Amino acid sequence: MVLNGSVLVGGIRSPDFIRSYGLYTGEEQWMKRITSGYRLSLVAGGDSLFLRDAREDGERVSRAVATADGSDRWTSSVSGDHVVPLLEAGLLAFYDSPDLIGVDAHTGETDWVTPETHPEIVGNTAPPELEPIAVSNDSLLVIESDGTDRSDSLRAVDPTTGSEQWVFDPEEAVDFRIHSAAVAGETVFLPVVDELILIDLASGAVLERHDCDDRVQSVTLAGGICLVATAEGIVAFEAA
Repeated sequence: MVLNGSVLVGGIRSPDFIRSYGLYTGEEQWMKRITSGYRLSLVAGGDSLFLRDAREDGERVSRAVATADGSDRWTSSVSGDHVVPLLEAGLLAFYDSPDLIGVDAHTGETDWVTPETHPEIVGNTAPPELEPIAVSNDSLLVIESDGTDRSDSLRAVDPTTGSEQWVFDPEEAVDFRIHSAAVAGETVFLPVVDELILIDLASGAVLERHDCDDRVQSVTLAGGICLVATAEGIVAFEAA
C-alpha cells in the first residue's frame, strides 16, 4: 500500500509486523508489532492506518496508527471481517455478522449500530446479515441476506447515522443472490439474473432495465463504461 510518500506493508517478514518504507529511497522508516490472529489487513485513510482485526489481551480489537511514525491513535473493541472507509463522513463501517457498525475514524468511538434490534430467531434461522458492497458520499449500499432461500435485497444506509434510506427487493422472490453492485454519480448499477438494473441512488426507484441475454455475474465501472460480466462474455454500456 502506498500512502503519503511511504510504502506500508503488513505480514511480509512476519504476520505480526507492519513496516513503513520510503517510496523513493526504500529505506525502512518505522516498524510496529501488531498481534493478529492471521495475516494483517491494512486500510488507509488520511494520515492513519486502520487494522480491522487485531488482538489485545486475547480479545479481538481494531486499531488506528499514524502513517508518519506508527504511533497509536486509538484501539476499539469493535472489529470485523470487513471494513469500509467512509472518510467523507469521518467513519469506518465494520461488518461484524450480523451487525453493521459505524466507528469514528478519528477517535475509535462507536457512532451507530444497525440493526438496533434483531428479529426473534425461529429454529435454526440466523438473523439477516448486512454486508457492505458499494459506497458513495451519501449512501452505503449493503446486501441483506438471511441465509435461507429467500432472495437477497439491496439496502441503502445513511453512512452518518446508520439509518435505512431505501430497500430494493428483486422480483425473483426465491434464491437470488446479489454478488455485485456499483455506483456512479447518482445511479446504482445492479445486475439481477439476466438484466442490468439502474436505480436512483437518492430514492431507490428503478430508472432503467437492460436485457443482457444471459445470466449476469458482476458489474464494473471504468472510464464512463459499465462492464457487465455474463456467463458467455462481457456486455458494455455507457455509464453516463
